[in-house]
Amino acid sequence: MPRYAVSSFVPDADYWCFHWPISGPVDRQTVLAGMPDPSLFKVHPLPSRQPASLHFQSHAKWAVLEIQDDDYREQGDWIEFEKGSVVFIGSPEEASAFLHRHGLPVP
Repeated sequence: MPRYAVSSFVPDADYWCFHWPISGPVDRQTVLAGMPDPSLFKVHPLPSRQPASLHFQSHAKWAVLEIQDDDYREQGDWIEFEKGSVVFIGSPEEASAFLHRHGLPVP
């Protein structure tokens, strides 16, 4: 059974522009490729325990991820995964509406 998570990023920002595909399969190494500080990469479980660390600015984007249960590892307040699938990318407002429509917790 898949689990869902969310990560935020700021397009074209040196430290916050993680490389998410628009949709479909994704792997952690591709998302982090070339990032100057990979420790800034946070994937939030749903419900999120640290929603304040998500970017809520209008220019930010949220990636909603579907991760298979066998690759979904909680590490404190965050999720570790190697592969998953992007099921939605949009503004925080659009992503919140997507989550709500699909019965998933909204950060």
